[in-house]
Amino acid sequence: MKDNSCQSLIDFRLNRISEYLLEKIMDQRERGKILAELGTVHSLLGEPRKAIDHYEKALVIARMIGDKKSEANALGNLGNACYVLGEARKAIEFTKAAYDTFEQIESLYAEQARKKLAERQGDDSHK
Repeated sequence: MKDNSCQSLIDFRLNRISEYLLEKIMDQRERGKILAELGTVHSLLGEPRKAIDHYEKALVIARMIGDKKSEANALGNLGNACYVLGEARKAIEFTKAAYDTFEQIESLYAEQARKKLAERQGDDSHK
């Protein structure tokens, strides 16, 4: 486990990097990608709440620019983060929305999202 000073330094550096990148990048599609990647970094660091913050921002941009693939990815990532937090209902809602969007654009990821949705719905029925 990281000590508090190390974690504070990591948080500070990540915030500085994200602020710098988001300040320099004006293209909304690229901003959305950066936010999604930052969400993934926080997810890998075991920080799902911070990941959710970035994924939500990426979702807003994806919807604003009409990028359905990025929208579906953000929804799926939000579902994963909520699942990690034990927020089963929200995880199911986001995963269902991701599945529906992947289906709409005829993405190969639709099947993966469908399986994850069925798994999460099964997990939720046991509670």
